[in-house]
Amino acid sequence: MELSQLSIKCLANMPMLTDAMAKAMNELYNILESYYEEYCELLGKNIISNKRTGFRLGEKNTRGINTFGETPLLLEEIMELYFVIPFYQDVKTNPKSFSIEFGYVVYNTQNFLYFQLSEKSETSFIEGLLQSKDFIKSKSLSQEYQYGNSGGEEKEKSIWIEFIVDETFSLNKIKTCSELFKTNILMPILNQLK
Repeated sequence: MELSQLSIKCLANMPMLTDAMAKAMNELYNILESYYEEYCELLGKNIISNKRTGFRLGEKNTRGINTFGETPLLLEEIMELYFVIPFYQDVKTNPKSFSIEFGYVVYNTQNFLYFQLSEKSETSFIEGLLQSKDFIKSKSLSQEYQYGNSGGEEKEKSIWIEFIVDETFSLNKIKTCSELFKTNILMPILNQLK
């Protein structure tokens, strides 16, 4: 077996490639970290501070970077930078459990940044919203931003807004995606949970 010319060039330039990737991911991490703090504060003001709701922030707020799979022998074409903020309802009957997740993902040919709300409750609150035609109609976005959801038989229900990372990538696109997520998904759901 021989190495292809592309593999040889890639290996020869690996120090420059890894340096550029590390710098870009560290810069993006610092930018997204400010959104992490913003969303923790937003939850605190809107639902955690309201004792009647019984909501609390989860103890394990996650921030992570996953690059190229789990073992060096099984390199996958994946790299992700993500933040997860779990929050749950501390009640005995029909408690709700949610998480806000946002980050950057490269997987095969996919290259996107997203903001997502997920739910892992016994009785899904999000599932009811996903079936509401009014809720779905209100999600008309520009062509740059895509709205998506998962539900049905899956245990975890999710609603998200994402955009493809390309040459037009900017801080303004991240901010717009976050604002669309807050306005169209997170705040309407938090308001109904109060």
